[in-house]
Amino acid sequence: MQALRRPSRLLLGIVILAAHGCGGASTQEDAFLYEGAEFTLEIPPDWRIEERAEERAGRGVLFLSTDAVANPRALPNEVFVFLPQETYASIEAYVEEEYDFSDIKVSNRNEIGVTGATEALRFETEGKTAPPEVTVRQIFVITRHAEGSVIDVVCRGADEDFNVDVCNGILDSLQVGETR
Repeated sequence: MQALRRPSRLLLGIVILAAHGCGGASTQEDAFLYEGAEFTLEIPPDWRIEERAEERAGRGVLFLSTDAVANPRALPNEVFVFLPQETYASIEAYVEEEYDFSDIKVSNRNEIGVTGATEALRFETEGKTAPPEVTVRQIFVITRHAEGSVIDVVCRGADEDFNVDVCNGILDSLQVGETR
């Protein structure tokens, strides 16, 4: 599955995913509010949080489900909030520079409203990993702000374990910028 021009993003997620259990049993009713410097997000209270200070693709916050999984690679559900340091003229400029969708299916691409963002884009992808082959589903919400900064949030998991309701609840809770 090639979803990114910088394969380290997807590989980072896959490697981390393989080390943990998966998720989705929690509901948004018992969510934990994570308050970062640039965003807030409601996540299930039992999910692990790993803050990352790496430059470029690795800078951000990883949220990992702790629920058991059925997929052969043991990939858990996760949410990763990428915090690129560069600025962009538009979300389209960011997506064009950062992603290569030639080998995956992209669907449900829509502009959306996100509190605190100048513009926001939501889309879904589906692709396969290297053997043992697993279909990975991802839902992205990418926001851009007046000064050109971007927050790139992806919720992903193996198809057989992916809990779209939990994922949607997390992504719908996203607030960015100083308006929180």
